[in-house]
Amino acid sequence: MESTKREDAATTTRKSYGIKEGEMTKDEDITTNFVLHKQPEYLDWQCYMFGNRPGKIGMIYRPVKGYEPNWFVRWMMKVCFDCLWVKEKNT
Repeated sequence: MESTKREDAATTTRKSYGIKEGEMTKDEDITTNFVLHKQPEYLDWQCYMFGNRPGKIGMIYRPVKGYEPNWFVRWMMKVCFDCLWVKEKNT
């Protein structure tokens, strides 16, 4: 009985605002149509790019586990772009 009262009140409110049946409002779209994504797991390694060093402000690249660059790519990044690979200390 109580749920029908709520539905009737919602229908009356929607009609009073001129919202057609089956049409979603902006608030309903935000609250009903969402997807949760799992955060990727990152490596313990960080790449300080283009001359950046630990403790300074600059670009840092952290690869996702399973997509880490091989030794040749890391070496070429060091030679060509002055990148420094540092393993993060886990406490």
